[in-house]
Amino acid sequence: MIYNSLSLNIFFCSILAAMLKHLRTIAGITVSVVLLWLTIQHSGLQFNQLKPTIASTLLLGAGMGVFAFSVWVHAQRCKLFWINSLSQANEIKPWSSSLIGNFYNSVLPGNVGEGIRAWHFSRKNKVPFTRALAMMIAEKFLDAQVFFVTVALILPMQRFEITNPVFVGLLAIMAAVVVANIALWWLWPRRSWVKWFIKWIPARGARQFFWLLWLHFRQHLIHLKATGLLFYFFAATGLLFTTNIFQYNFALQAADLPYPFTGFYASWLISSLMIVIFVVPSAPSNVGVVHYGIFMALLALAEVFQINITDGLKQKFGLAGVYLHLGYLIPELVLGAFAVWNERQLLFQRKVDK
Repeated sequence: MIYNSLSLNIFFCSILAAMLKHLRTIAGITVSVVLLWLTIQHSGLQFNQLKPTIASTLLLGAGMGVFAFSVWVHAQRCKLFWINSLSQANEIKPWSSSLIGNFYNSVLPGNVGEGIRAWHFSRKNKVPFTRALAMMIAEKFLDAQVFFVTVALILPMQRFEITNPVFVGLLAIMAAVVVANIALWWLWPRRSWVKWFIKWIPARGARQFFWLLWLHFRQHLIHLKATGLLFYFFAATGLLFTTNIFQYNFALQAADLPYPFTGFYASWLISSLMIVIFVVPSAPSNVGVVHYGIFMALLALAEVFQINITDGLKQKFGLAGVYLHLGYLIPELVLGAFAVWNERQLLFQRKVDK
């Protein structure tokens, strides 16, 4: 059988894409296993320490309640991309989509839940999938701006060693935000350059998909600014960041950590660091990466606070990572399972509504 050069390009690119997808999944699971093992080894955490007390159970439950509230706030914030005024907010229904996306992120690798969330949102609200997906990209882009500001405010408050992995990780994400902003600023008025980049994608359908994604992404940002809803978006983002601080603080208290590890600065730093953790390839629910990231962050804070690091303190650092992970994993699974069940007809029906 004779293939022309275009068919061969599409064929080999499809194979390469499939290989890269599986390699990313394998690499993520490997990273998670290695980091979880390192956390256990370095912290000396024992399984008998995982038995919660009444106090830790109450604190963990409080953290889960705060997390559930933050998911609701996040869902309400999504509405701003689709309405012209706050009075129209009830016309958009993003709550179940957010729960379903979180659920699948907890059980499937590769952040598959993000795509499922966009797909369900598009069907639930009868909007194009590319427009729903572009909304999520716009969300993350604007969230990155808030992340940059918060980290720029928090890092100068304490003196970190320049080689500290926590410090390096935060600076790396800040640098990535700057690069992304410069790229967007340059591409924004240059449609021809965007088309030039997209034309290198072999498959015609994929080229059309990414072009629509770019157009919808622009439209979402323009819409927020034109309607004056951008202020409310950043206000909701500030509320989300604050709820995260409280959620993680409850986990630190549940691990029975002493002050200043349960202070505002430590919770603020960990809340910022979680954004770095979530972009690291990992197994479902960021298992291992969360545990090791929190453990290393608390070690870094111990050095900053000039606190002697004992074996008992390191065990509590490891326990804090376990509680912090459970604080969002359990509600994601429970609330997500209910949402999947309630939306099963829309999720699993074969016929696509037109």
